[in-house]
Amino acid sequence: MNQESSTQAPQKTRILGLVLAGVLGLLIALQVLGPVLDNTAIVQDDFRQTNFWFWQFWDSSLFQDDFFAETMQEGFKMTPLYLFIWKKIMPAFFSDLIYASKFYALVLSLLGSLVAFLLIERLTNAKNIFLSLSFVLTISVVFWCTDHVSAAHVRSSVWLLLLLYLWFKSSGRDIASGLLCLPMLFFNPTAFLICMGAEGYSWLANAKNKILTNTFYIGVLNAVVTILFHFVYRGGVKFNGLGKTLSASDMKLLAEFNPGGRHPVFGSTLWDGSWWTNEHWGFGYGYLEISKVVFIAIAIIILYLVLVRPSFAQLKIYLESSPALLLFSALTLYLIAQPLFPLLYFPSRYISVSTILISIIVSFLCISQILLKFWSKKTVNDKLSRTERRKLEKSNSNSNQENTKAHFLYHATVFVMIAAAFWWHFSKFYHPRFVSMNPQVLEFISKLPPDSMIAGHPILPDLNSASILTKRMVYVDFERSIGFTDLSIEEIRKRTRIALAMTYAKSKEEFVALARENGISHFIAYYDLYAPAYLANPRYINPFNEYLRELTRINPGEKFYLQKFLEAKGTRYMILNLEDSLID
Repeated sequence: MNQESSTQAPQKTRILGLVLAGVLGLLIALQVLGPVLDNTAIVQDDFRQTNFWFWQFWDSSLFQDDFFAETMQEGFKMTPLYLFIWKKIMPAFFSDLIYASKFYALVLSLLGSLVAFLLIERLTNAKNIFLSLSFVLTISVVFWCTDHVSAAHVRSSVWLLLLLYLWFKSSGRDIASGLLCLPMLFFNPTAFLICMGAEGYSWLANAKNKILTNTFYIGVLNAVVTILFHFVYRGGVKFNGLGKTLSASDMKLLAEFNPGGRHPVFGSTLWDGSWWTNEHWGFGYGYLEISKVVFIAIAIIILYLVLVRPSFAQLKIYLESSPALLLFSALTLYLIAQPLFPLLYFPSRYISVSTILISIIVSFLCISQILLKFWSKKTVNDKLSRTERRKLEKSNSNSNQENTKAHFLYHATVFVMIAAAFWWHFSKFYHPRFVSMNPQVLEFISKLPPDSMIAGHPILPDLNSASILTKRMVYVDFERSIGFTDLSIEEIRKRTRIALAMTYAKSKEEFVALARENGISHFIAYYDLYAPAYLANPRYINPFNEYLRELTRINPGEKFYLQKFLEAKGTRYMILNLEDSLID
């Protein structure tokens, strides 16, 4: 009877821990999402950029023959499982795409907190529920200090998938961890590659004992499926109707990918500090407060080495552990992605999440070992001989139990304090990146015909959110002025020049002709774009700045067409209907 209860107690504690972990994860998520959860006029920045065309899953008549919708659709062919969720599951349960995106982020956060609890429990072999919950609180805060989970994007699942992989791997479930990689290929290619790399390092670490292991066979299976998926399903690196995929060497010659361009991937260096803050080519999160955890982890590791002084054998075990293998994989892929960009997409995608996740894990493990070392010294009475201590231990089992409880409380108190301090500091630096647009403008554009084409200066905030919030097509905007193929870059450049030319047209005839030639039905005019201070030094992004300066050259006393039009109407902001008599 006693034996039965002793085996059930840890299970009950674990279930309680999982429940509390879920509650913690939800509380942190709602701290961020709560104020915007049911507001469908607020959307995440990256979700609006690439996922706006998902409205077609609710209404197939939307975004027909839209250039940007077709461009984004090609990219999502890489992730059919992610697409399946949004095409089949989300429309069945939600009536609104934007609300569904926030719910998706909420679910990812909840699942991530549950797996985080199981992972730290496995890595520490601890029954201390407070240690595990402290780790969950810390990880949950980290989720929202980056913009991955909040984006409800393909990349949003990377935290959950890496945590899940580490849990399987640290539990000795090599078959499960290997097979887990396979669905990742169709859901999150970045997570797939990182975990596959870790599987490769795991195999290398054990190849001296046996080459043909389960890890080897599953790795071969994953590699074959990857090759078939890439060349048969995706057709190599070709994009239908969008031209040839640009190589890294091609992009280095394009202004869009250099400093001053829309996506300044290149141009950062390690020695001037810009590598640390480059979100695409460098570390990826160097500009965020949460990136400091990497330095904190390094300091804790040094403290651990000095105080604990682990043996070479212990260090070897740590270097062959699943977190270490994942880190080696991430760093390797970061280096490989540089010459293979954009085939392997942004190099930072491989190290930004991995390094922060590993930093948190390592910090907890090292602090736990330091506390254990400190407690051992604290409880040993040097005045007693070894024999006397053994006699004392045997004769006083109750004292032993009290000592164990004291250690439990000591350990728990320290980690709760650490997690609380972590939340108190970093919760001030949440980075979900939600955006919106002017409510009146949103309402007006939403009532326009579904086939309307809205244009304006690409930098206008309302224009950048119009596609996803109003379900109407936008001719060109800053948010989506990025392409990875030669024809998409060419089309974006053409559209940007036309939008700028319309903004600074010197006559009505020039303005109307450009609109009709390019199928533009409505145009957003904004008077501040003609302010003398702006016209003295007009700036947008490269390679359009020189062209913009040419457009804005004007004779003294002369005015641009839209400038005169707005003055005549007595307004600073207006959406013009190109078929309306107002333009007369």
